[in-house]
Amino acid sequence: MRYLAPLLSLLIISSGCTFQSDHSSAVDDPLMVVDVSDGVGLTPEELLDPQRCQGCHPDHYAEWSASVHAAAADDPVFRALNQLGQQKTEGALGDFCVRCHAPVALALGETTDGLNLSEVPDHLRGVTCAFCHQVSDVLGNHNNPLLWSQDGVMRGGIKRPEANQVHRSQYSSLQDGDDLHSSSLCGSCHDIVTPTDVHLERTYLEWEQSFFASEIPGLSSSCSGCHMPVRGSGQSEEGRSIRHDHLMPAVDLVTDPRSDDLLIERQGRTLREAVEVELSGTLLSELCVEPGALGGADVEVYLENVSAGHRFPSGAALDRRLWVTLTAHDAMGNVLYTNGEVATDQPAVDVEKQDEQFWLLRDQAFDASGEDTHFFWEINTVRRGTLPTLTLLPPSDDIYEEPHVLRRYRFGSERPVVSVEIKVYLRPIALELLYELRDEGLLSQEVIDAQPTFELISANRTWRPEDAIPRVTARG
Repeated sequence: MRYLAPLLSLLIISSGCTFQSDHSSAVDDPLMVVDVSDGVGLTPEELLDPQRCQGCHPDHYAEWSASVHAAAADDPVFRALNQLGQQKTEGALGDFCVRCHAPVALALGETTDGLNLSEVPDHLRGVTCAFCHQVSDVLGNHNNPLLWSQDGVMRGGIKRPEANQVHRSQYSSLQDGDDLHSSSLCGSCHDIVTPTDVHLERTYLEWEQSFFASEIPGLSSSCSGCHMPVRGSGQSEEGRSIRHDHLMPAVDLVTDPRSDDLLIERQGRTLREAVEVELSGTLLSELCVEPGALGGADVEVYLENVSAGHRFPSGAALDRRLWVTLTAHDAMGNVLYTNGEVATDQPAVDVEKQDEQFWLLRDQAFDASGEDTHFFWEINTVRRGTLPTLTLLPPSDDIYEEPHVLRRYRFGSERPVVSVEIKVYLRPIALELLYELRDEGLLSQEVIDAQPTFELISANRTWRPEDAIPRVTARG
């Protein structure tokens, strides 16, 4: 169903809404609902369309329209997995996937299982402006237990909103990135428990167990504190900017490159560039080398997740692939040893099967018979293998994990080793999963070819004897 706005509302939106009514004023109670200043505004139905937001919030809209949230119901991998899951479970999967990928369409009865999303109006697909900004309560911590109040009130982080001529407004801590409580809004969809009661995705739980969720000044950060940083100008009592970036970069990209067009036009950047910035300082590494007298070396590689407020990678960690390549050279630049080279079209797990020294960090899932699977409707148990996040837990705590994760390599060579280099790579989605979906006739090769592999520059290291710092041991 499409909705038409009153003529006055359309004129206001097309003007950009850069003005404020003379009789609008700040209110003392931030929880009070501020009505539109002249009693004329968009109806709750009209507010469902993100394009209605564009006139007053052009940068918010440009960012959101390029985001994975905007494409959540259109992503071909999501569609393929949902379709396969519905087939394999004979429809028992139901609304499991669309609860988070198309919450508005589900709530309005436009879909029940996601199989008809192509027929759902564009403005009701994905995670929309009206959905996030009209959540009034969080009733749980996984599988989208959000209370969506389609009441025409747009909630946000401005402590004392002013009346405008488009919609009613209200402050809410759920949409205030400075309030740690706001993470519960994000976390409710970024924590997934399967119909068979397997805690599959645990991003919110991981954040809750990290020091980012602490109340200690300078340590804590909400989800939006990292993924929706402050941009541009806005209104606040302290005079600081509060317009948050709505691109929300993490590790995934939108398959359709046209989604970036408006963002490029307004801001000269793309989602991929934003993701690369987000990933750039996530990991740190340490490289320790003990070269042999005649050749070869014993090598220790340490990786540490220093800035992600959850494990890394997180989310659909069963299908993410993080790995290390290590290369040793002689004085002439010849390769003496290499480990972890993965071809562009090669699943990383294939290398893992061939080389026991290959360092691949991923979660693994098993079905009831103990066989590997990455189809969530088959999963019975999960083995975690990703990098832990930093916590305030003492090492004596039962759930404490050492964040400085070690991998040892040993190799021989005919000539002395004069340099050792490591590089770290991340694929947001596993090729073997994509190949299975392709072979089922549910995914095109074009979509597979568009999937990225990121190089995590901050974790790359090169060892040379002239630059090395001697390790100090307990023996001195």
